[in-house]
Amino acid sequence: MVAEFGQYLAVLAVLGYALAHALLEAVIAVAVLTLWHMLRRAPGGARGLIAYYTGRATEFDTRRMRAQGRLAQAGVAAASVALVAAMAAALAGSSGRAHPAGGQDGRG
Repeated sequence: MVAEFGQYLAVLAVLGYALAHALLEAVIAVAVLTLWHMLRRAPGGARGLIAYYTGRATEFDTRRMRAQGRLAQAGVAAASVALVAAMAAALAGSSGRAHPAGGQDGRG
């Protein structure tokens, strides 16, 4: 339990550092990891739906599935919006920079 708490603190420290020094990249990384986590949880939701439609789910299971579904929907929506906004901001920020070769088209 203590080791797990230490891991959480380490992750929070790295996230705090990343947010302070590379905001857009950190937001993109967190959004992608959130989407990945939600997609990994999808098979568990499918098992719940199968139990619901076959009549094996209790009323408690049904309420729990609805609450988890709303949470997953909100998480995916928020992560998607954050990802698109951060990528758009990164693209807008990089479009005004000069290319290393000197010119905008890279020919010097």
